[in-house]
Amino acid sequence: MAEYTYNTIVSKAESIKENAEKHQKKPSQTWLYYIGKSILNPKKNIKKISISNAENSRGNDFSRQIKKSDYMDMAERFTKYVEKNHKIPNYIGIGSKKMRVSDYAYMFSNVLVYYDEHGKFPSEVDVNSKVYVKPTETKSTVLNLWINTFKFTPKYLDDICDYIFAVVIGCGCI
Repeated sequence: MAEYTYNTIVSKAESIKENAEKHQKKPSQTWLYYIGKSILNPKKNIKKISISNAENSRGNDFSRQIKKSDYMDMAERFTKYVEKNHKIPNYIGIGSKKMRVSDYAYMFSNVLVYYDEHGKFPSEVDVNSKVYVKPTETKSTVLNLWINTFKFTPKYLDDICDYIFAVVIGCGCI
């Protein structure tokens, strides 16, 4: 029977993590089952199964740390659901909240990448729905804000704006 290697699954997890952090790109759902299964069975190849995408991903915004016992439980419930229903669940419950597909995909990817790099699972993992929010500020918006706030345009305002914009984007402030 066909299977995916552990290294292939980790590579896909790295791509999901990088695309979320650098490009605010929401993940393809194709690899989520294999990533979740690899968390439960690290370093093992995973048998391919037929899976369809979540039909209506929904859930709460998250900005918190998830403990190892919680994300392991979530991975267990997630993989059992997929194996039974052959589709990605619309959300995973944690306490009274519902975590949407993009958030648990990012969380599972972070966990597996951490495991691959350190040989152990993290005691906690950060989940922040805002990782997928693209900055909406532009250079002209920052420039207009500067002009309107300080009521003047210094000779090198464009250079100052470039610097401010780079700092604000770099620190993740917007």
